[in-house]
Amino acid sequence: MTKHIQLVIPEPCHESWDKMPPVEQGKFCASCQKKVIDFTGMSDEKLAAFFRKPDTSVCGRFQKEQLEKDLVIPRKRIPWVKYFFQIALPAVLFSYKGYTQQVKGKVLAKPNTVLTEQENKSTEKDTSTQEPRKRVLSGRIVDAEGQGISYASIWVENTLQGTATDSAGYFRLTIKEDSVIMLRVSRIGYEARNILFDPVNGDSVPAIQLQREELTGVLGFVITVKKQPSVIPKRISKIIPATMDTESPHFKVFPNPAPQGGSLNIELINKLKEGYYDMLVTSFEGKRAFQKKIWIDAEAKAMNVELPLISAGNYIVSLKNKKNGKVFGEKLVIR
Repeated sequence: MTKHIQLVIPEPCHESWDKMPPVEQGKFCASCQKKVIDFTGMSDEKLAAFFRKPDTSVCGRFQKEQLEKDLVIPRKRIPWVKYFFQIALPAVLFSYKGYTQQVKGKVLAKPNTVLTEQENKSTEKDTSTQEPRKRVLSGRIVDAEGQGISYASIWVENTLQGTATDSAGYFRLTIKEDSVIMLRVSRIGYEARNILFDPVNGDSVPAIQLQREELTGVLGFVITVKKQPSVIPKRISKIIPATMDTESPHFKVFPNPAPQGGSLNIELINKLKEGYYDMLVTSFEGKRAFQKKIWIDAEAKAMNVELPLISAGNYIVSLKNKKNGKVFGEKLVIR
């Protein structure tokens, strides 16, 4: 049985959000003398968890799309991890090596070799044509208040070289170019920026500030409306994979929520076994999207996926190992 709730604001507040003084988790409304919590950046799952208690009553700021829609109340174990279907998207897989990666392997003894003058010149020539040394840029993405922005995307324009910020907004990006590069920085809810960076200035990138996008928000006292529980069809239980790992997340998707027809980044948190995988995406109702078999190598750290035009809603993104059948999943919201 699945329980649902809806969030409703019967009488929206017409006070200006921009003129309210900031407080923890939101702003303070002088008109009604109450704190107004900013819920615009919360996912459906977090909203349902916050309002799951029947006596929860607050003033909040919401996006219109967050109101008067069914929100699934989470159980002790997140319910959506039970349902995975074989659906996949075309993906571009890339990998990069860590900054302090250790080299391990079997040591082989080789006999000494004396090079002639001609051979030595040839060797020097080959060395000069080797690829340039990889560099690691580091920096931080912040908002207007100087607070770090988590899971923002940083990419070298027109390449597959990219990464994401950590929970405090810091990032490390491995690059190959020694020339001037264009960095593309983006995060859902913020205006994207292009930053021109010259490596001759060093490997430290000055703090990059992102401005929040202008949202048409709804302010007011929110009430929780309970919905009648729905029954999950039995046919779904018949196709639950025999083995799946739900104890800890093996990857994260960002931006989340993701825009329709945009780009989706997948960061592999825990190392996955090398081999073929089915990358799966499905709605909670079991509606199928695209499907493709992909290869993940042992050093893979991230994937970049170009999403097709998918209807707004809640989805499941999962990776299924073709050899052992293990499935690793993550929830995705598309707006």
